[in-house]
Amino acid sequence: KFAILPASRPGELLDSSAVGDVFSDVKSTNLFVWFDAGASRAGELTGCEPTVTILEKCASRILGIQVHDSRGMRQHFIPGEGTVDWKLIKEHTPRFALRVIDLEVGAGAHAIEESVRVLGALGFD
Repeated sequence: KFAILPASRPGELLDSSAVGDVFSDVKSTNLFVWFDAGASRAGELTGCEPTVTILEKCASRILGIQVHDSRGMRQHFIPGEGTVDWKLIKEHTPRFALRVIDLEVGAGAHAIEESVRVLGALGFD
């Protein structure tokens, strides 16, 4: 399986519309979307399309998500410590999607355990 990553910075080529075009042009059952929750939220602050738009257009093709929170332009916080709308992410993430915890370097085991706890409380399993 292969995944493409939607834009999280202005000027990047793959906004959700372009991702849709790729899926229309490339007829493959092995092509999916990889969604970066923290980068998407930070990208909204720089003019990228809203996270909800990306999720609504790409949800059925999400293979996995990078799980970390963001505060402003800073990223890689434990989920719940920033401004990512985790209920929105949960609502649009297929049950089979992989979830990769992507915290700042040196975050340690406690931060990973807390991320798993928070995500479990939000209904991610």
